[in-house]
Amino acid sequence: MTIAHRGVNQENGVPNTLESLKKTIKYHPDYIELDVHMTKENKFIVLHDNNLKKLAGIKAHPEDLTLAELKKLNVTANNHQTKLTDFDTYLKYANQHHQKLLIELKTTPNNATDFANIFAKRYCANIIENHHQLHTLDFQTLMILQNDIPKGNLNYLMPYNLTIPEENIHAYGMRYSTLSPDFVAINRQKHKLVYA
Repeated sequence: MTIAHRGVNQENGVPNTLESLKKTIKYHPDYIELDVHMTKENKFIVLHDNNLKKLAGIKAHPEDLTLAELKKLNVTANNHQTKLTDFDTYLKYANQHHQKLLIELKTTPNNATDFANIFAKRYCANIIENHHQLHTLDFQTLMILQNDIPKGNLNYLMPYNLTIPEENIHAYGMRYSTLSPDFVAINRQKHKLVYA
């Protein structure tokens, strides 16, 4: 399985933007991975970092700004410049091109609980219908989402392999360098997926 991390291939655009999605879709990956943050007014922006300093050169967090304010920002990476993309636009484009997404929900202490409920209410049906998958580092968010998202569409993302697989987790994502043969073998026996 091939997953385009942050929606880019060979640095072909600014990660997590519509510009890079359009280019990366042409390679037909199994999934395009992206990151989603909540905005000030509880809308959703496609963005990895919880600080806009690196991409946009401003000291602010996504939840400090409205969607309209975020979409006006120029963002630069990989010798490319473009605008940030709202999640609705990104999702619509992927669906129109039959591209499956692996959506990472980025929570912060300011929005973790609300994030999961609002996101599930707006996007659960779309995610199931279009065979997208969600993953998150926040276990609380994962537990909230499992009421609305089938197990086959919901994964636990871990920065490091520090746990024994749990029964109610369908799939895990983690750094390849932290995978152990035992962890992979246990998951294989239980018919669970591991994304590296």
